[in-house]
Amino acid sequence: PPQPQVQAVVPSPGAPIPVPGAPIPGAPAELAQPPAGNTPPAIVQRAEKALLEAHWIEPAHGSLVLELTQLGLVDPGNEAIPRLRKAAEARLWPQAEKAAAAHKWDEAVAAYRVVTKLSPDNVAAREALLNALESLGRAAVRAKDYEGALSVANEILNLGPDPKALFRPTMMRADSLHRLGRYVEARDAYRTAKKLNPRSKAAKKGYYRASRKVQK
Repeated sequence: PPQPQVQAVVPSPGAPIPVPGAPIPGAPAELAQPPAGNTPPAIVQRAEKALLEAHWIEPAHGSLVLELTQLGLVDPGNEAIPRLRKAAEARLWPQAEKAAAAHKWDEAVAAYRVVTKLSPDNVAAREALLNALESLGRAAVRAKDYEGALSVANEILNLGPDPKALFRPTMMRADSLHRLGRYVEARDAYRTAKKLNPRSKAAKKGYYRASRKVQK
């Protein structure tokens, strides 16, 4: 017999969010103990539970991203996929924008990152994530957190921004590597930056500075 569709249960603003895996106060019985298995109805119920708990990505088991990915594999046309994505974005996007407005870049990045994981084709979310990451990287450099800046630069480059936007994260990566004493990697990164922007004096200076360090 056809399985009934379970509507998304979204807590009211300010309501406490249960810890992932904990019982859900006031939730329908079918969400309190989602069934095991990989049938579409079972996956949808686990995804509904993840949405209610704001269990987006971590831990991976039972997360909304994982469950929707699984649902997309077994039932790509399931109506719950766009519905749950939309419900998640309705909660995450305002959080991200509020955090960005307050220059809380780590929080903004975390929220935008979830949206892009849920909806890889969401161009606006991807651009917002790249912008927030760049701001987070600059903040890390100002704080002399070069490991953090390097991590951010690597994430930006792994996201594959527009080729015209590759220079800044490449320079961030090169400068961070140089500050961390990883001169061979820094030299190679500066070489890439020079190719991206042959007119950049900073890239040329960084390349020769790192090259001298390597030769010592």
